[in-house]
Amino acid sequence: MSQRKKKQFISHRQIYRRVNHDMLSIGKESTSFTEQETSVSLSHVEAASYETKSHNHGSESSNLSEDNFSQVDFENDNVDSENEECSFSEAENVQETQSTYISNQNRTDEQCTAPNDSMTLINDLRKWAIHSKVHHSAVNNLLHVLSKYHPNLPLDSRTLLKTSRKLNVKQIGNGELCYLGLKKHLNNFLIKNKDFNLNEIRISFNIDGRVISNIKSDPFVVAVFCGTSKPKPLDAYLEEFIKELEHLLKNGLKYLNLRYTIKIHSFVCDAPAKAFLKCIKNHTGYASCEKCNAVGEYVNGRVILKSTCSPKRTDDSFKLHLDSEHHTGVSPLTKLPIGLVSQFPIDYMHNICLGVMRKLLNFWMSGPLPTRLGSKTINAMSARLESLRNYIPVEFNRKPRSLSELQRWKATEFRSFLLYLGPVVLNNLIDPSLYEQFLLLHSSITILISSKHISNLGTALAKELLILFIQHCESVYGEEFLIYNVHMLCHISDDVDLFGALDNFSAFPFENCLGRLKSLIKSPRKPLQQLCRRLLELEFSFTVQESNPLHSLLVQHDHCNGPLPSDKSINDFKQFKRNADSYCIIGNNAVVQIHNILVNVKNEIFVVGKQFKSKTSLYKYPFESKKLNIFVINNLSNKFEVWSATTLIGKFIVYPVPSKNSTVSFPIIHSLCET
Repeated sequence: MSQRKKKQFISHRQIYRRVNHDMLSIGKESTSFTEQETSVSLSHVEAASYETKSHNHGSESSNLSEDNFSQVDFENDNVDSENEECSFSEAENVQETQSTYISNQNRTDEQCTAPNDSMTLINDLRKWAIHSKVHHSAVNNLLHVLSKYHPNLPLDSRTLLKTSRKLNVKQIGNGELCYLGLKKHLNNFLIKNKDFNLNEIRISFNIDGRVISNIKSDPFVVAVFCGTSKPKPLDAYLEEFIKELEHLLKNGLKYLNLRYTIKIHSFVCDAPAKAFLKCIKNHTGYASCEKCNAVGEYVNGRVILKSTCSPKRTDDSFKLHLDSEHHTGVSPLTKLPIGLVSQFPIDYMHNICLGVMRKLLNFWMSGPLPTRLGSKTINAMSARLESLRNYIPVEFNRKPRSLSELQRWKATEFRSFLLYLGPVVLNNLIDPSLYEQFLLLHSSITILISSKHISNLGTALAKELLILFIQHCESVYGEEFLIYNVHMLCHISDDVDLFGALDNFSAFPFENCLGRLKSLIKSPRKPLQQLCRRLLELEFSFTVQESNPLHSLLVQHDHCNGPLPSDKSINDFKQFKRNADSYCIIGNNAVVQIHNILVNVKNEIFVVGKQFKSKTSLYKYPFESKKLNIFVINNLSNKFEVWSATTLIGKFIVYPVPSKNSTVSFPIIHSLCET
């Protein structure tokens, strides 16, 4: 590596920084250092201190020339941007800054930041800049302002954010690949989650694409590829990943004298990505089903899969290529000890939310005439959806939108419609046969998405309902409706048997991560380099996660208002602000509206609220909805009651039934306790 050029002139500000830098270094040095090393380090400090003192007080002349300072080999904190390989593009809005000379004259001791305070400020600024996605140029401007009062601060955002100078970027076929590594992310996971007490780590992997040129256990990025199409060849794309993963699977991960076993949980991808990774026919092929040997038929310009009882594929049959029509090559993943059928589950985000549910709505709006809904019906459905916006709790990322915006709906909106809104919005607006068929899909997915419902009702019931839904689709919408996504419904309950509830192998967390990654790209120029540098900067800004038991309650912000039963005297209570967030279900399946949360002197938590006296099932086909804790509720009590917080089972979404004097309640499935 080439030596950096020594400065011919060192500003007083730089002297001050170096003095503090060396003082910090001395404080951290071990007492076992040799006498010679200590004396050399001290001599640097003495020389720099003398120069600073003589300038500040003006009473002594300097005995050290500028040449003396140029001979001292100090490390420059700023990133060297002359290296062409890691040059920073103008698109990143990084301004090149020249040396800034700030005089320490007339500064008091209070104005000079202590080293520890300075490091705290640097860490806080780093976290702010990264998590707020502030442009580097804006960070530079802020640093120049703050440096007048905190001389230890760097003047360049790249120094503050520890921007990587060199990236491991390699050319692969039609694009570039940067491999960031797997092991270091696992180490970071253990650092952040200090209460992790298991000896086995199971990892789920995802591969997906985003157009970026237009621009907890949280997912982390192992590698980034940028090119004009999918990476080719696949072997080169996966080479480093497979090599590192093989090592971790064989030797485990050692951290703080503990060794963790690493296992692959699953590969969670959409259908095109799975076909790419496994080297199999795409989802439009005749032998495209990953779970069975069903053979497709060509109907009205598309391939359909009618069979729901074809022989199952196995991991062994896949490796032996027993169905040659299914394969397009040999996947590099065969080098890993994984099941290329069993450990590639069906992702319900792509398959059901963006697949089946979207197709149903599209058929109702613009499908064949026998199943197409009239414009008045569509408008009535849209009006119902928009009328529910004020009843949506904070757990929902998006509020209901009109069907006129269906092409812009996100996966979460299709999920909300399927699980929570559709049974009410569609009721009495569409043909009863269409409504009951929708309820087959709604009730089966509601079972499979909840561990509690799986335990109570079982996956066999859900599978039976899904097969019945597929059969009804053929009779109602015709054979052309039985495309890949609809066919895969008959297999998804098998994956639930292996992995648990649908969200255990869902792409929703990965998609959220991809959305955040896209926001890190500020310009179409060198997007790979921009993204990787931002990801490496994020590694320096994580915080240690404190333990937070599932379904635990945290009480904050004392207040002295809100209802309280006349026979109770309890301290420190908190009040809900929105009605939409005030409904829950307690141990006896009673739906209550919470008005207050109380904590007594023993730190026991209670809730004060009113109970709905009447509750009935919303629908009775294919079974009564009360089995899923879905009710029509009425007659809210006028009397306040108190319940222990330990009796809470989950939170509810509650909203009025359009054109009727009643209210419906759906449990927010992810909030339900399993007990």
